[in-house]
Amino acid sequence: MKKPDFDDSVEYPAPVHFKGPKPKYLWLAEMEIGQSFVTDLKTARQIHASCYRKPKYLPVGFKVRIQTRGNKTRVWRIA
Repeated sequence: MKKPDFDDSVEYPAPVHFKGPKPKYLWLAEMEIGQSFVTDLKTARQIHASCYRKPKYLPVGFKVRIQTRGNKTRVWRIA
């Protein structure tokens, strides 16, 4: 093979952290212990289930708790 010409001005592409679909609740990793937010029951259950699967983007030991009062559901980060 003949020696190729080298290019110096081409930028290296940014690394891809996740293969496949983008995580839906990536912003959960920003929550601090004791913080909470209000959402609907369906979304709260989806968030709880996704945390149970222990995705790689969440800190080790990340846990949430949900509580419903009336038509409002609150999600807390407890660990």
